[in-house]
Amino acid sequence: MIRYRYFLGPEPLSSSQETNAEDILKQLSDMLLRENDISKALDLLKQQGIKQSEECPGLQGIHDFLEQVRKLKQKLQESMSPSDPSALEELKRLEKLEHELRRASWGLDLDKIDAQQIQDLMGEQSYQLWNQIKAMPRLLEMQGYIEKLGAKYELTPKGVRKIGQRALQDIFTSLTKDALGG
Repeated sequence: MIRYRYFLGPEPLSSSQETNAEDILKQLSDMLLRENDISKALDLLKQQGIKQSEECPGLQGIHDFLEQVRKLKQKLQESMSPSDPSALEELKRLEKLEHELRRASWGLDLDKIDAQQIQDLMGEQSYQLWNQIKAMPRLLEMQGYIEKLGAKYELTPKGVRKIGQRALQDIFTSLTKDALGG
């Protein structure tokens, strides 16, 4: 059976997006050591975010968003008066967003979370970060590292080669350090 892969999008990926996809794949390969399933590893990566390193600026995860919402709720509860209807309404919206984020951390589809609520309650920067989290699988798919088959993701041969290449580089780097006495 022959499979055809179509990539939607008018323009090719920029070099920063390619680098970002490689950084995400690097973190994903670390997650694959804990989880033996690419879909579970991708969910875990979305939850925890991408660790900051010299090459990668890092990216917040769903857990970080939950913590921000909790802090906003606490700050609002401390400063609001019981008779302020706008503060009560904002508190309800924050509680709803917290509930949705908690469900997302359990594996809910991220598209079901209202990104407009994130923008309204948490600001433009959080909205942009949220869109980056949602775009992780699509970015890896556009680079050809993973593909979606039904409800699950699978590594493509290109993704397997890239992870294998990284593993071999790590092995040879450690062997070189050992040989040099490092």
